[in-house]
Amino acid sequence: MKNAFGTPDHRVGTLPSATGFVPALEGLRAVAAFAVLTTHVAFQTGASTGSFLNRVWGRFDLSVAVFFALSGFLLWRAHALHARRGGTGTARPARDYLRSRLVRIMPAYLVLVSAVFLLIPRNAGSSASTWTSNLTLTQVYVPDSLVEGLTHAWSLSVEMSFYLVLPLLWWALAGLRGRAARWRIPAIAVVGVASLGWALLPWYELGLHDRLNDQILPPAFASWFAAGMILAELACAPPGRAAALARHRHARWGWWAVAAAAFLVSTVPQWFTEGFVHPSGPEFALRTALGAVVAFCLLAPAALAPAGASPTPRGAGRTTRATPETAGVRRRTSPPMAVGRFQPPARHPTPPRPARDEDAPSGREEGGEGKGSGWGRRVGGSHECRKTKTA
Repeated sequence: MKNAFGTPDHRVGTLPSATGFVPALEGLRAVAAFAVLTTHVAFQTGASTGSFLNRVWGRFDLSVAVFFALSGFLLWRAHALHARRGGTGTARPARDYLRSRLVRIMPAYLVLVSAVFLLIPRNAGSSASTWTSNLTLTQVYVPDSLVEGLTHAWSLSVEMSFYLVLPLLWWALAGLRGRAARWRIPAIAVVGVASLGWALLPWYELGLHDRLNDQILPPAFASWFAAGMILAELACAPPGRAAALARHRHARWGWWAVAAAAFLVSTVPQWFTEGFVHPSGPEFALRTALGAVVAFCLLAPAALAPAGASPTPRGAGRTTRATPETAGVRRRTSPPMAVGRFQPPARHPTPPRPARDEDAPSGREEGGEGKGSGWGRRVGGSHECRKTKTA
């Protein structure tokens, strides 16, 4: 890719998060998983309402936004890099990408669903449509299909919908590459902001509110995925004034302060209903917007960190990383929220070197199989671009 002066820009995609494994993101994923567990325990024990601390436990459900943003970031970053490099490289067919998604998710999920239906007495006698919708991760589209023991699987259904739509999103923005790539972030932001109006649609007037829960349908959470996709674009963009400010070593304190403020706003009882309830449309839209802000600001320090920086805790992430002996098991059984894949930590840092055609970025994004990203096995491969290997 060339800069404004017509000379090659070697700085495109040189951030570690643009092409490699980021331990800090692994740690954030572990923290978010613990937060989701905490909010479910608080709800089941009645500790999600009342006092300020209880309201904090109850609003840890916004951690789901972190998972969705992680998916958006990790699965989109290689396509952002591909566009920033002018569209050079060879893309893997979408069918290979989708097949890798199914292989990673479905085997263990099918076993779980079968066990829940067969072992929990309340699920005995479930209809064929309930069985089918849960087995195919389409339960959010079928009325009364969230069964005991699997109510939390709505998020997996939303994730799967995102996986299916992602190739279409890449195709839609394929023309914004090279110099036109600067319009990719505004385009993604417009879609994310527009999705907040989903909860404001006249579901009651159309008579659909009693049949479908519009607040767990995928379009309602497009802003959360968009937050991660925008971070991917920023991570792959050449350094500029705004990017340099975002990547400043002290910027992380600002990101975390904004995330904390947005989270605390979501706990105000005068504005938001406590506990796991079905809020009004405006309340849901505002809560979703706050979730997008929280996710974006929590991921930004890690996603935009320069080489050698470790802006967020990695200890939790290391406990969740697979060992060489268990890497194969994890790769086959990890749920979609378990983003990333095993990559042994580098013993010694490797300096950047020019990328050759056979050295296309490894794209170790969520669930990427082999080289490449998502369904793009090779992105870039340009002699004008460089690749940084990281731990």
